[in-house]
Amino acid sequence: MDETVIKEEEIDYDEIVSGLFPPTEVASTSRTPPSQPLKSRKRKPKSELRDALDRSIKKGDLDILQAGLAIQKAYETSQPGISNEISSFLAETIPNVPFPQMPENLDSNPTVSLAMMHGYGLAAQMALAAANRSSKIVLSTTPPKDFFNCVSDNFDCVKSEFNYPSTAPFSGKPIEMNLVPVMESNAPAHVRLQNYLFHLLGKACTKQTDIQRFWVIPGEKNYHLGNSNIFPRELFDNLKQIFLEFFRLNYDEFDLTEYEEKFSQLPHLRHLVVPEAKKQMFENLVAAKKVFKNSIFLLGFKAAMKELRHATFVNIEGTSGGYFTKRQRHLPKSLLYKDKVAETSEIKTEIEHPDFENSS
Repeated sequence: MDETVIKEEEIDYDEIVSGLFPPTEVASTSRTPPSQPLKSRKRKPKSELRDALDRSIKKGDLDILQAGLAIQKAYETSQPGISNEISSFLAETIPNVPFPQMPENLDSNPTVSLAMMHGYGLAAQMALAAANRSSKIVLSTTPPKDFFNCVSDNFDCVKSEFNYPSTAPFSGKPIEMNLVPVMESNAPAHVRLQNYLFHLLGKACTKQTDIQRFWVIPGEKNYHLGNSNIFPRELFDNLKQIFLEFFRLNYDEFDLTEYEEKFSQLPHLRHLVVPEAKKQMFENLVAAKKVFKNSIFLLGFKAAMKELRHATFVNIEGTSGGYFTKRQRHLPKSLLYKDKVAETSEIKTEIEHPDFENSS
């Protein structure tokens, strides 16, 4: 195999597909035209409540009692915009969340009790806002393939029945998911997907090696000038639906963004006891379905087609069919160029016991 083919670009599963995590828009910073006089910008003075809340943060810690007393006083004196002032304080404070500081001594009187109640409420809002902000940061920086690892293989869940296209070079036969060799569950989910597609696509054509042509994949540009092999959109979509069912991501609930209590009895969540664990699993599956539809399936499909182009077809003796074996990319050259007797023996063993190796 020549060096040009070996260095063909690899599939990058860590790429973030456009639209999955939209880029943040940056506001325009156009200058004021010289002909217009610059307006004086005076900083709006802080309210009494906001000033007291700012002073409740000491050396990076939040004095719960002092913050609570400030809020209590604001309510007692009917200060305007209490809710807005607290929201503004939270928004500016969350990037550096202060650690709640308990008072050394606490008087047992109603005023202090009410103040502590307000202080605890403020600390709880800070913790919740900080947790939400942290989860969004993790969501935007986690590679799609890591989201997809929460799925499991479920051959019995594939209910859709599709055939390969009946137009040449495809065979028109049923797509038989139940005949795909099972992979070990400890392999990453995107690798398992690629291997299953490798097997199904290898059976797609009447003359199986016809699948090794260069194909224009749906949604992709044709980078090979003069190539007129358009991969059938229907087969692409049917395979996508099969694997949505295979990984149990075909539930409409996973198209939603907010968890609801009624989802707790979904097959994926039923075995979990703690409500927070159910919610977390739901959010993981929502993210898994999103990256599957937007990137993982297409990348796995492209990787499988690429492997097939470089694969070796082994004809099963006495039959018109066979199977593909993957290239051994990670072996040293000394092992690739074995003597002919050993190579023939290995091929014979593979014919008797076909096995699909894992690839990354």
